[in-house]
Amino acid sequence: MRQIYMKKASFTEEELNLILNRITSDKKAWLDSMMKEELGLFEERFESPVKIGLIMLVAFIAGGLFPILLFVILPASQTSLIIASVVTFVSLFLIGVWKTTFTNKHWLTSGSEMVFVGILAAVIPYLIGDFLLSSILQQFVH
Repeated sequence: MRQIYMKKASFTEEELNLILNRITSDKKAWLDSMMKEELGLFEERFESPVKIGLIMLVAFIAGGLFPILLFVILPASQTSLIIASVVTFVSLFLIGVWKTTFTNKHWLTSGSEMVFVGILAAVIPYLIGDFLLSSILQQFVH
């Protein structure tokens, strides 16, 4: 703990001893400090599974609504596919930027990472489906 707090700020030896004595005198505070400062762990929040499920449902609908809505509004064409892709990538990027409030990463890195993961999440299932479909069609052709 001494080393952790020495890295945090330029405490004098007296200040450091005072802080450490105060923390270590309370076992719960000491354990909390060790979990947060040394191990990087945080206390879990226990939320209702129904509440978490509803939050996920709303997030899923909101996240998927905009790209699909463009196909409903615009006629199915190459342009609507491009617009839906751009809207999706911008949305993913903004979610990645918002994620920095929790991760303390650089906003550009986090946004780009989220777009990359989103592209992988779209491309990999597409390739698997394309492979499976072509395999099934080949069996019927031959």
